[in-house]
Amino acid sequence: MLELVTAATSLPVSNDRAKERLRVVDSDSDAEFTSLIKAATAAVEKETGRILQPSKWKYFTDCWEIEIPAYPVRTILSVNYLDEDHIEQTIAPENYYWHSTSSGAVIHFITDYNFPTLSDRDRSINVVFEAGYDDVGSGSGDDPNLIIPPTVELCILFLVGHWYESREAGNENQNYEVPKTFEFLASQLRIYR
Repeated sequence: MLELVTAATSLPVSNDRAKERLRVVDSDSDAEFTSLIKAATAAVEKETGRILQPSKWKYFTDCWEIEIPAYPVRTILSVNYLDEDHIEQTIAPENYYWHSTSSGAVIHFITDYNFPTLSDRDRSINVVFEAGYDDVGSGSGDDPNLIIPPTVELCILFLVGHWYESREAGNENQNYEVPKTFEFLASQLRIYR
């Protein structure tokens, strides 16, 4: 089970980029564009199973075989568990290591790690981690897996453009269905778990 701890503070596509694509030059609709980009970002995340912006998460499980279903994982901040007295304990980082996978990340424990007895409560193990692509224009470029794919930007821009052009209700000739182009692009990004 994933739980958002700290939400992203940026957008994966800027207002200026969306306005440029739609040839909008005034700033009267900036707030609307921000809302459209946020909604399109949420839709792309839902359709693809990817986390698009840097954010902090917590993953809960009851099993020591830990596979985090979030992509891309940036870093593991802590691995914690409830002991048999229901008190949260933190595992020292030297007792585990992790690696990225095509659908998230896997945590491995060192060979001689002595697994403690867990609480009998649900969600007795939790992992705090950061996930999401680098902020556009400010990424370090150290990890190519953290550079947002250009297809993600296209998906967001297609939705923003479609919703912006279809924003006025009442015209029976307007098409409110999601464009096939978006569906095709999103299917290329989809992560299956």
